[in-house]
Amino acid sequence: MYILIVDDDVALGRNLARALRSAFDEEIEVFTAQNGGDALLAIAENPIEDLMMVVTNFGLPGMTGGELAQHVKEQWPEAGPIFILWTKKIVPEVVSDLFRMIREKNPDIEGFARSARTMTAHH
Repeated sequence: MYILIVDDDVALGRNLARALRSAFDEEIEVFTAQNGGDALLAIAENPIEDLMMVVTNFGLPGMTGGELAQHVKEQWPEAGPIFILWTKKIVPEVVSDLFRMIREKNPDIEGFARSARTMTAHH
């Protein structure tokens, strides 16, 4: 199983990948891409049935996160969920909260919203 993180900030992508690996109990791989083209290539090179989810920033060079999501769903309709974060930066704390809610299958939407508000207040 793997998660794909798409953000043009390389250091942030690495930090987020580390945070996600530690947030999940099970062994998962986290791949990072800096733009939509690299993200599509990463998906094409790995089994689609192992893709748990894609987390992308909206503002990517070349194609937006929304355009990336459209391409993924057109090419691989069976792909897992795609989360598009409308922020300047994807911060690990907020995405970790998102994945925790998904794992628990009993999401604390208000808690996630508070985290997202905190994140956007800093940017």
